[in-house]
Amino acid sequence: MLNWGGWIFRFFGGDPHSWISVYATEIAQANLSNNFFNDAGSVRNLGIIFGGFISALFASQFKIKRIKSKKQAILAACGGFLMGYGARIAGGCNVGGLFTATSALSLSGWIFAVFAFAGAFFGIKILFKTLED
Repeated sequence: MLNWGGWIFRFFGGDPHSWISVYATEIAQANLSNNFFNDAGSVRNLGIIFGGFISALFASQFKIKRIKSKKQAILAACGGFLMGYGARIAGGCNVGGLFTATSALSLSGWIFAVFAFAGAFFGIKILFKTLED
C-alpha cells in the first residue's frame, strides 16, 4: 500500500512527498497524516492477516517453521518484492489486473492472466527445487 511505504520512509527520516516517480501525484494526494489505525486500507489488511491466521489455526495447519538457509530467506524476500511490484503496476491486485480487466474484455487482463499462470508455474518449480535442497 502506498501509505505504508510512505509511513516507513518517513519513519526513517525521508520525505515521501519528495518522491519523483509516476506516482508522485498519488503520494501527494495520499493521506499520510492519518496514523495506521485511522487508515481504512490498513485496518482491512490487518483483518485479512488475522483472518488467515485464525483460519489456519482452525484448520490445524498453522506451524512456525525455521528458515533453513540464507537462500530461502533471499528467495522469500525477492518473491515478496516481486509480488508488491506486480500489484503496484497492475493497478491494485488480481482484482484490478485480472478479474476486472477480463470481465471488461480488455487485452491487458488476458495478458495478465497468461503471465500470472506462467509465474505461478515457474514459482512452483522453483519452490520444489529449493525444498529438495
